[in-house]
Amino acid sequence: MKSLPTMKPLNLLKSLFFGTSILASSFALDAPQAMAFGEQEVNQQQFIAVAIPYNYKQYRLEIIEQLPGGQQCWRESGTNPSTVELLLDNFDHTNSCRRISNTNGYTLRVDGQDDRVARIDKIVRRNGELQLIAFHKDPTQPDLVIGKTTGISDTQPLKINFNPGWSITKRVHEGQTLNHVYISGSSATATNNNLNNTLQNTTSVDSANLINTVNQVYGDYVNPLLNTVVSSLSNASNNGNFCQGIVTISDSSSNSQNASIYADGTLVLNNQNKINIRPALAQYGINPEQFLFQKGTATIDFDNDGVAEELTIQQPVAACQ
Repeated sequence: MKSLPTMKPLNLLKSLFFGTSILASSFALDAPQAMAFGEQEVNQQQFIAVAIPYNYKQYRLEIIEQLPGGQQCWRESGTNPSTVELLLDNFDHTNSCRRISNTNGYTLRVDGQDDRVARIDKIVRRNGELQLIAFHKDPTQPDLVIGKTTGISDTQPLKINFNPGWSITKRVHEGQTLNHVYISGSSATATNNNLNNTLQNTTSVDSANLINTVNQVYGDYVNPLLNTVVSSLSNASNNGNFCQGIVTISDSSSNSQNASIYADGTLVLNNQNKINIRPALAQYGINPEQFLFQKGTATIDFDNDGVAEELTIQQPVAACQ
């Protein structure tokens, strides 16, 4: 009897890759729906939304919360626009300020519902100012102008003044107010897009949504499966092939502990219990790849005990050497 031909390693990896891609597509269809949340009004004076300049005439959004009893986090000066001096950059602001720089820490909320899919918020230059706009992925639908700087600067951080009907709130889960922040408002503030705006926004908005969708599918399903395959082929054990980061876990009673976090999403607690947090991140609408590989905070019930904990990445998972 003739022996079966041996599959070359490259062909084997290709087969595994396409197989896991098919599985990922199937899993994505059955992914759990994000749970419903409430929101709590907060003191708006304790928060500021800032347009931070970077590269060439580009801006990113940061939300800063002033914690009670802490050192002053920022200082405003001038009007039209108001520039912002980020005082928290000059001291250890751990117990004074909370800095939110990506969607791991904040979510757009429209008409009382979380909106992580239909719209993308961006800071754009328009009419001699910067505008924070929630662009709808469907170019036939209206955009939401959330706030403006009433002026412009290419070198200084600028305060974003929220338009009427928009404010900062905090997420509520089962009666518990979490640190996760909402930019909350009403679709009644929608702008009427003309044809030129539609043509200008269609490509960038659709491309961004496509990239986010692909990243989430591969981050949530394909990459973990490939990591498992590669780990098995290499006879890895005890997370030996995964790079280690550090995460601080805090509960509602202000108890906290540091734990190890690995690139495959495995969290190793002080009692050596291991929990993979990727499913919980996906359930809360958080991209695991973005969360694990950069500093940030997420509030999730990662251990399914019915209580959401705050996870803060102190040391992101580094690239494996």
